[in-house]
Amino acid sequence: MRSDTEILILGPLEARRSGEIIHIGGHHLRAVLAALVLSANHAVRAEQLAWVVWGDDPPPSSEATIQSCISRLRSLLGRDAILNEDHSYTLIAECEQLDSCRFERLVQQARDCVDDEPQKALKASRAAIALWRGPVLGHLGDEEFGHLEAIRLEELRLLAVEIETESELLLDHLSECASRLRALVVEYPYRERFWWLLIRALFADERRLEAMEAFDDYARWMEQSGLEPSTTFDQLVAGSGLAR
Repeated sequence: MRSDTEILILGPLEARRSGEIIHIGGHHLRAVLAALVLSANHAVRAEQLAWVVWGDDPPPSSEATIQSCISRLRSLLGRDAILNEDHSYTLIAECEQLDSCRFERLVQQARDCVDDEPQKALKASRAAIALWRGPVLGHLGDEEFGHLEAIRLEELRLLAVEIETESELLLDHLSECASRLRALVVEYPYRERFWWLLIRALFADERRLEAMEAFDDYARWMEQSGLEPSTTFDQLVAGSGLAR
């Protein structure tokens, strides 16, 4: 792919050249590009691309249409952007050219240093979160071919938010951390770690009663879900119940 070109999937599918948006075209072209991006640097069979576009009932002209889409994408992204070998197509891209790859690299960096270097973890996690513009692939993320990858990347986004808030906690940004976590446990009550971090942030901010009330809310939500808390209040405030 041309070195000045990037493809974004953390939001509606976009291609950009030197920061300027490239008009991709209609649904068929966008679906083919999305499928190639999700398997970047790995071959995708022509029949798989046909399934992405038409499902289980491709028309007789599907092969010619896929070839036309590939030709059009090469004209947009660069002649060497897509390799064709043995009825398969491979999008060739560097990590810096794909927002999803940059995002995963930043999340891993944040994860690696959150315990020992929370300031670096905070910077990396915030940079990762900032790459998001909306749901993965926009409406294409709801289609069968992109659904699982959309779920996986969203899970990583929430992990980045967890690391961000934990880094804030470790850096003693307690009030800001607690305020954000109150909103997060409402939006994502099933993610225990948000509850744990909220309880610990409140306790560290010398708001013991609020911390105990938050633990009671957490325990009540778990009970309503047919589960039991996987840690105790004392373990949480001591930090021993926060294992990843």
